Amino acid sequence: VTLQSVFHDFIKARNHKPNTKRDYIKTVNRCFADWLAEPIRSISRKNVEQLFYSLQDNNGKAMAAKAMRYLSSIMNYAKADEIEGERLITENPCEVLKDKKIERKIKPRTRYLEKEELQAVVEELSHVHHPDYHKQEKRITSTVVADYLILLLFTGLRKDEAASLEWDRVKMGDRLFSIEDT
Repeated sequence: VTLQSVFHDFIKARNHKPNTKRDYIKTVNRCFADWLAEPIRSISRKNVEQLFYSLQDNNGKAMAAKAMRYLSSIMNYAKADEIEGERLITENPCEVLKDKKIERKIKPRTRYLEKEELQAVVEELSHVHHPDYHKQEKRITSTVVADYLILLLFTGLRKDEAASLEWDRVKMGDRLFSIEDT
């Protein structure tokens, strides 16, 4: 039984939101492409540890940590599966990272725009709507992007939430909008 087939069953069994499902597929195909055709039982603790360090060196710690979280979920799914009365795998090889206390935490951001910096950003974005803006030699963005950034700044929406906001959810007269699936 290959990692690919277990992953396929894992995706089918879970009720992930479309973006989560897409992210799983993208991450697994990107980070574990060499392993997909391999038997899941052949993935060892040593393989996982080496791949974690390789991903960290080449793609950054955040990507490596996310990839290993995803792989661990898939392996836990495989642990619960049986073939002809025998468990598919008895141990999650990703646990090596925990057992060896390999640091996977990402430091949260500690710097945010100061009030003056935020004010300068908003002021710059507001110039985009000036009639002479398009005549300037150096422009920072388009009116559509400026409006999108202002929407993000003043509402706290996530980028995908703002980008997928549809007009039937916007009530201009009432000065409100609604997001159903956050």
